Amino acid sequence: IIPRPIKANFREGLTVLEAMRLTSQNPRGLRFNTWNDATGDAAFVEQIDGIKNEGGAADSKNWTFKINGKRGQVGAGVQALHDGDVVVWKFGVYEVE
Repeated sequence: IIPRPIKANFREGLTVLEAMRLTSQNPRGLRFNTWNDATGDAAFVEQIDGIKNEGGAADSKNWTFKINGKRGQVGAGVQALHDGDVVVWKFGVYEVE
C-alpha cells in the first residue's frame, strides 16, 4: 500500500488512471508507469513508485486497487470515480474474494 494519502482535484467521470496522472503532478505524488503508455481499457499499471509487477505466477506480487474497500471491476483506465471515492493501491499476491 502506498504509505501516504494523496488527493486529486475531482471532477465527475474521472478515471482511476486520470486521478493517478493528476497526483503525479504533486511533488509527493505517485510515480507510475503503464504498459506501453496505454490509456483507456488497454491501460495496465505495471509499476508504482519504483515497485514493478512480478508477473502471472500464482505467488507473484502485482499492483491491484480497491475503491472504497471493493476491488475494481475494470481496469484503471476506465474505472470511473465518484465524489468522495477513496482509491487504495496494494502490492501483493492476488487474493480471490
